[in-house]
Order: sequence, then structure tokens, then C-alpha cells
Amino acid sequence: MLKKTRVSMKKNKATYRSIILLIFGFYCFICITLIPAGTLLIRQESGSWGDIFSLGQFLTDLCLIPFAIFAFYYTLYELRKSQEHADFNIGWEIPTGMNKTYSDNRPMSANFYSPSIVLSNKGTAPSIHYQITLEIPTEIGRTKMTNPNLDWKGSHQGDFQKFIFTSASHLISFPNAPFINLGKIEFTETALLPEEIVIKYYIASDKDEYKSGKITINFIENKKLEK
Repeated sequence: MLKKTRVSMKKNKATYRSIILLIFGFYCFICITLIPAGTLLIRQESGSWGDIFSLGQFLTDLCLIPFAIFAFYYTLYELRKSQEHADFNIGWEIPTGMNKTYSDNRPMSANFYSPSIVLSNKGTAPSIHYQITLEIPTEIGRTKMTNPNLDWKGSHQGDFQKFIFTSASHLISFPNAPFINLGKIEFTETALLPEEIVIKYYIASDKDEYKSGKITINFIENKKLEK
């Protein structure tokens, strides 16, 4: 995936180099051919002031043509770039896809592992740099992220334990590609878990607007199940 992005960047650099070389060649052509011809016309006695003015205007128009072409190309590039965007969303991985809410029986063991948190991109452009932040209430006890392939940074801030993952261009999110598995949350004090756990998330990306939301876990009490 990263290789494809590097190839695309190399193509853009090659295009800019080609445009610069074309502009340079165009001005060399003007200097070598048209300017000497204009000088010769001025030196001729038959050349009127109208002819000299027309030649000057013609040379001026020629000099502006490369800038007009470059401006047109740059406008098209920026327009296409503005139309390409990522559209991030995260949720619990379930058999039917992804959902913001997950329900399960109240855990009886000491530890509880949530379903995998997955990231999707429903936009039109890949995103190289993005950051995901999870906020878990500290009142539910100790928690940690479990994914050996991703480097989550944990810290405490107020009433929340924060987990932050930064892609750092190593994990590119492509549009309409399979979900990216961000890992599971391990709850180590199940006796403190309430009926509903609300986890806030924040997503910042180079190709998408800043987003925030929440995912929840609902526990079904064992007494209710017996009925």
C-alpha cells in the first residue's frame, strides 16, 4: 500500500518537472528566435511604430501563455484534490459488519475482552496520516488495548484513561478496503463494570474533517436471562 502512494508522489513530481522544463524551453525559443527578429525589425527604417507596438504586444502575450497553462493545470489539480477525501468511521466488529453498540452477557470471569474495534474509510481517497483517540471512564477500573501490531499510547487525563494510536504513514487507510483492526479493549476489573459503558472516540486525519463520537457496550444481567 505504501509503495503505491510513493509511486503516485513520484508521478506528481515528474509532472511538475515536465511543466517547468516546457516553460524553460518555451522562453529559450522566444529568446533565440523572436527577440532577435523583433530587434531586426526595429532597426529597419521601414518598421513603423505600429509594427513595433504590435510585436511587443505579441511577445508579451507569448510570455504569459506558460503562466496561463500552469495556472489552469494547478486549478484542475486543486479542484480534483478537494473532491478527494477520506470518510472515517469506527465501531465494534460484528458478524454483519460494524456497529456502534455491542451487547453481551455480564462477564463472570476476572477479565473481559471487547470485540475488535475496526476502522473503515468510505471516502474517495486514501489517508496516510491519521490519529485515533479513545476515552474510557476510569470508574470502570483498569483497561488496556490489546493489539501487538499497533502501538497504542496510554495515559490518564481527569476522569478518563486515554489510548492514542497514530498511523505515522505506516498503516494507510484506503477507501472501501477491508476494515483495519485496531485491537480489543481488555477490562481487568469486571466487578466494576456498569450496565452500559460509553467510550468516546476522536479521529483526526489529513484527508478528513475532525470527527468525534461514541461506541457503547451494554451488559445483560444474568437474572434477566433466567427469565
